[in-house]
Amino acid sequence: MIGTVTDGTAVPIIQNRVEDAGFKDIDIIPLGADKVFVHSLSGANVAEVVKEARPFFDLIFSSVVRWTKDVMPFQRGAWIRLYGIPIHAWNESFFKLCVLDCGRYLRTDNCSLNRERFDYARVLIATTSIEVVNVSEKLIIDGELVSIKITEEWGFNFGDDVCLYDEEENSATSSQGHVEIPDEFDSDNNVVLAVDKIVNDLV
Repeated sequence: MIGTVTDGTAVPIIQNRVEDAGFKDIDIIPLGADKVFVHSLSGANVAEVVKEARPFFDLIFSSVVRWTKDVMPFQRGAWIRLYGIPIHAWNESFFKLCVLDCGRYLRTDNCSLNRERFDYARVLIATTSIEVVNVSEKLIIDGELVSIKITEEWGFNFGDDVCLYDEEENSATSSQGHVEIPDEFDSDNNVVLAVDKIVNDLV
């Protein structure tokens, strides 16, 4: 079965939700962006499993269809930032309009939706491009021509699919670059201890 994940939620999160619901036999394999292959590790009929627990799977997948031999075009998930959006145009509908030429809109992050910042909006898209998204779009807002800078977030390897990663794990990983230094290793304390030792030795 081919499932389309609701709102482009990361695959590891989907797998955890399925297992937590008691479906230990169901395996979720990424196909790219918001598409996943759903199959049974024991060879059970996945269509029947999904049908019997339809209310649960409807919370996770916007659609579930049988797999066919038709070749699916490759897509990957990418977080992009939209710079230069006027405050009076700050809404999800406008974000969707901005990314039309970049890929398929999946969702906007909560920080942007809640208007916690206005320097850039953060949007998840599905794109067929392997190259980093970095373009400008000119749009007319209330009769004025506005240039919107659209750039993909860094921090992933070339061509990575962000839908394969848990966003919280990534933010935790990126924060690991900052290491708290315990007081006993503070440089000022080391100098004081060294001076005290020298004074004691001279006495």
